[in-house]
Amino acid sequence: MFLAYTIIDIQTCAENSTFLQTFYQDLAVASPATVSRCGMVYVDPNELGWRPYVTTWLRVNMTLKLKEESRKFILDLFDAYLEDGLRFLRKIFIK
Repeated sequence: MFLAYTIIDIQTCAENSTFLQTFYQDLAVASPATVSRCGMVYVDPNELGWRPYVTTWLRVNMTLKLKEESRKFILDLFDAYLEDGLRFLRKIFIK
């Protein structure tokens, strides 16, 4: 997953947009040295956890349907209960 640019080599990368498009598609198999040449940070989606998906879902799909306070309440519910629920399911089903 492409997360960020750093100041390192930004101009070089911007001048070569074709390289970036190809690079992004092959980022999952790129070596750390290749990734660092354009100052990119790669994070495995498995390491992100559930929160980025929920916040994106709330922001993209629920902005027009729910008020800000309702979206915040839903996110608070996820924060309060999801980790415990996932831990419970792992305990039962993964032994």
